[in-house]
Amino acid sequence: MRSVQSKSAPQGEGLTPPRLLIPVGDAKHLLGDISTATLYRLFQRGELPSVHVAGRRFVRAADLSRYVAELAE
Repeated sequence: MRSVQSKSAPQGEGLTPPRLLIPVGDAKHLLGDISTATLYRLFQRGELPSVHVAGRRFVRAADLSRYVAELAE
């Protein structure tokens, strides 16, 4: 059976851009399913910065990557 491809849709359409802000629940998961308490201790000690947007707390993707990279050093 032959696959039919649409010629009208540009390539790459429908791809989601990377998220710049990671919700706390996702950040916990990305850090190996650490506990909420552990994540908030990292915030309090200044080891992992966080930001508030519309009453919610997020971790910037760049800060999360930096934190993990520094663990390996």
